[in-house]
Amino acid sequence: MHLLIPNSKKHINRQKRYNGFNLTELIIYLFILMVVMATILSIFLFVSRGYSRSTSAFGVQQEVQTGVHWLKRDLQQTSLNSVVVYPNADHPNEPPGVSMISAVEYIAPGDPATKTRNMQISEYGVPQWQKYVFYTIIPNPYNSSDNFNPRTAKLVRWEKQIPASTVIDPKPSDILPSTLQGIQKTVISSVMAPGTPLIKGIDHLKDNAKVLDYGGFRVQFVRNELEGAVLTEKLYYINPADVFDNSGLSGDETQGKTTQPTSTLTPLVQVDFMILQPDNRTGKPSVFSTTFQAAPRN
Repeated sequence: MHLLIPNSKKHINRQKRYNGFNLTELIIYLFILMVVMATILSIFLFVSRGYSRSTSAFGVQQEVQTGVHWLKRDLQQTSLNSVVVYPNADHPNEPPGVSMISAVEYIAPGDPATKTRNMQISEYGVPQWQKYVFYTIIPNPYNSSDNFNPRTAKLVRWEKQIPASTVIDPKPSDILPSTLQGIQKTVISSVMAPGTPLIKGIDHLKDNAKVLDYGGFRVQFVRNELEGAVLTEKLYYINPADVFDNSGLSGDETQGKTTQPTSTLTPLVQVDFMILQPDNRTGKPSVFSTTFQAAPRN
């Protein structure tokens, strides 16, 4: 009889061989794991940046929609005769802005929040003018460590009540928008500030002669002109309802011209915005622009 005794040494070696990974296998597995983790991280960052950009763009669009709503409503409820655009020849150093009359009920500080803004109409069916509405640009506080903030300004709106029965016919206000005599409401918080360096080579909104700098907020008057057999829209900075001739032209366009018989008065105002939006990924601002027209109805 022979007693078979297993080779204990080979058995131990076989157990050691299958108890773990050797160095080569470990390196391969770690490399695969790093590739997988890097892929997951890149996907996460891509989605996160896309969400951040979408959120920022949505916020800008919401703010612009609010600004368009306020301005369009005020312009539609005013009289064209009362609209004044700044800066102009009389006030070349006035910040970009606009003033106009309104028949909407004035709400004073401390009035109930439930008080409605109704348009006041006389017994003869004509507007009863209640206030003047002003829009102007105020530069945001300067921050030397922020390359974005010094180039932006906020567009604010404020009102000035008209004493009862003092204004029958609508006329321009003799108050400048920059005096800020009423409670200010920020309409847009980051329009392009005038007189600041250009961003991505995009020029500021300017007049036809490239003299007056409107930054990111410009209001113009629309006038229809007959060129040959075609009626085209032209834009001017002086109210055509005041002087229906070439005084509405800006810069050197007025030289040698006195009348314009081919023009027709158009009760239409155009507003341009240029808003700066910071890019959270690069830290550099992007420019968002929009334009709309509104027709004063009174």
